[in-house]
Amino acid sequence: MRKTLIAGVIAAACATAGVTPAQAQTKAMAWGPCAAGYVCLYEHTAGEGFIRAGYGPNTANVGTTFNDRASSVWNLTSSTVCFYRNANFVGYLFSVSPGGWIAVMEPADNDEVTSYGAC
Repeated sequence: MRKTLIAGVIAAACATAGVTPAQAQTKAMAWGPCAAGYVCLYEHTAGEGFIRAGYGPNTANVGTTFNDRASSVWNLTSSTVCFYRNANFVGYLFSVSPGGWIAVMEPADNDEVTSYGAC
């Protein structure tokens, strides 16, 4: 009974988030660490490789060591976050909802992120 209830709660939460339970489990197991309140950029697809984690939804410049290197992102802030091609929030690329992620960026967005901010 308890397992059925837990499975139902997980399924309902995943449906609300727009992901299947299998997708949520796969993502949680495969991606590098990212803490609540952070936006994490990953060097490779599916949360692999070097990680650049920034607390809060606003970073005007990710810095020279991670500029134009992100291939996947995970937003664990409470805000929708917009990502930009240039520093200081210029050149909109895409946005990610709270708790959302992009495992494989569109080719035009891959290795292009320089800043991000709440939108």
